[in-house]
Amino acid sequence: MRALRFGVDGKALVHAGDAYDAALDQRFAEPKGSTNEMRAAVTDTNLVALDQALKVEQQRRSEGPPVPPPEAPIGRVGFIMLTALLLAAILAFLRIIKLLNDQLKNGAALSREAVERALKEKLVSEEPTQAAFFGALRTGLETSDDDTVVGIPLSAGELGGRESKEQEAHRLQVFFNSVPGQIAAIRAQLAKINAAPDGVRTESLRELYRRVDVIKQKSGMSALRPVWLTTCGLEGLIQQLTTKSTNANASVLRTIAGAVDLLKALCVSGLDPALATRTPVELLVVDDNPVCLAGVSMALRKAFRKPDAAPEGFSALVLAEKKRYDVIFLDIDMPGMDGFELCTRIRNTDLNRTTPVVFVTSHSDFESRTRSALVGGDELIAKPFHSFEITVKALTLALSGRLASDAGEPLSTDKERIGYDTLAESAAPSDQSPAADPLAQAI
Repeated sequence: MRALRFGVDGKALVHAGDAYDAALDQRFAEPKGSTNEMRAAVTDTNLVALDQALKVEQQRRSEGPPVPPPEAPIGRVGFIMLTALLLAAILAFLRIIKLLNDQLKNGAALSREAVERALKEKLVSEEPTQAAFFGALRTGLETSDDDTVVGIPLSAGELGGRESKEQEAHRLQVFFNSVPGQIAAIRAQLAKINAAPDGVRTESLRELYRRVDVIKQKSGMSALRPVWLTTCGLEGLIQQLTTKSTNANASVLRTIAGAVDLLKALCVSGLDPALATRTPVELLVVDDNPVCLAGVSMALRKAFRKPDAAPEGFSALVLAEKKRYDVIFLDIDMPGMDGFELCTRIRNTDLNRTTPVVFVTSHSDFESRTRSALVGGDELIAKPFHSFEITVKALTLALSGRLASDAGEPLSTDKERIGYDTLAESAAPSDQSPAADPLAQAI
């Protein structure tokens, strides 16, 4: 009976039923006069509890098994919260990546803007002091139908028309006899500048200017027009460097050295006086940056006719397949087709297979220089550049190409030769005596 108070199972119900039956039998077996015992039996608490337990169990079975309580939505809410946190973390991570990319892009843009700003400042600052040199070059490069000499300060004999062919031949011979020593002195001076620290180059550059001017003054003859043009360009570039000797970087010194090597090749008898003017010098500039494209084109237009310009590699390749150029200036970093690939494709064209290619780029490291040579590039000019460096480079490579064409030889395939011969010259003093120094004789 006590077991019913702590729960009802099968066995408990059997025992409870037996006890209940026994109680009923006892009740109905009492004699009719025993009302007190019956009342007590009826009011027995254990029987009452048993009766109630049986009723509860019967009702429970009639209602079926108990329905479990619904699960609390704690798991679903937690999943939703976890998903939201994960999405928030992903969005934050993407935002951080975007900020880092923006910073990198801004840094690259600032670096590029600094290069462009320096380029603009150089082009503007060069105008007042360089106008005369550019003007002389531009006039000297003009072609004329009657083969008259334009822009070159001729000698008094030529101007008056009183110089005979014998006198002109004599002056040319004197020039050819003296110019080798003068060029040797220029090479020695350039090697000295190359070995000197930046802070003490100014006076050496002025001395180099004076030595170049000696050749320029003596080459004022119609037969030496290419020589005069080359010395005029050299003077303009050197004069530009004397204003700030730190501008004489490796790129500029290579350009000067290449012009000196050309000068030696030009100072020979039998040179075609119209080498630079028989046809206009044709130039192509390729750069995806509008400022740099305009800067190189502007520098070239100061001396030459307007160059062709292309904003990317594919349009430049179309031009190179239709027109023969004297020199091509390329940027390296361009979308779609970079400068290296464009140079390789230009080398496969019929018209510009041997055309000199100059990379104008901020990449001046050894790897870029090596790769430019492997794809067929001839020279590398560092940004920001000097306008006269572009001019002298164009003139040097154009005249070198025409000289090679006249000789029936292709332009030298040794891409690192131009300019290195001069820079390799020793800066040691010449074994000439002071009296025999060409500059001293000229003074």
